Amino acid sequence: MPWLTTSQRHEVVRLYVTDRIDLVRGIRTRTAERNRALHVEYIRRYEAMRDRLLCTVVAVALVTATICIPVPLLVLLTGD
Repeated sequence: MPWLTTSQRHEVVRLYVTDRIDLVRGIRTRTAERNRALHVEYIRRYEAMRDRLLCTVVAVALVTATICIPVPLLVLLTGD
């Protein structure tokens, strides 16, 4: 912009830099907020998956114990 005076050019640069800094701060703030929201959501999902896995493991262990323990006892008791 060669038609601007030196002081006008400095003012344009100052305003541009101020606008860019404000833009970057806004982006950084929104990114940090999104990061916190995702962190909370991921923790909630992880806890739910962990709880489901624990319930599944306990259920499988109970079913296995229910099936596997009486069969050898029956074999021992019947003498076959």
